[in-house]
Amino acid sequence: MDHLSRDLASAIETARKVFLIFGSPSVYQEQDPEEREKFAVLEIWVEGDVPENFQRYKSYLREWSRIADNKVGSLITLIYNII
Repeated sequence: MDHLSRDLASAIETARKVFLIFGSPSVYQEQDPEEREKFAVLEIWVEGDVPENFQRYKSYLREWSRIADNKVGSLITLIYNII
């Protein structure tokens, strides 16, 4: 995941702009069982209700798709958990 560190920093920064994040984001690696391709998972804990965070997630996706190229965008996935 070292080659993605700059892009992960951008993904975290984008998430911080959009969500009300509680605590620190975590990043871990997973592998697609069918494709065998590895990707990074950015997991955050957020405050707010479901509709509000769904709208924030859509905003995140719009912004992330604007700043990340297609290859990087598919190698970093965001998961948000509502507290």
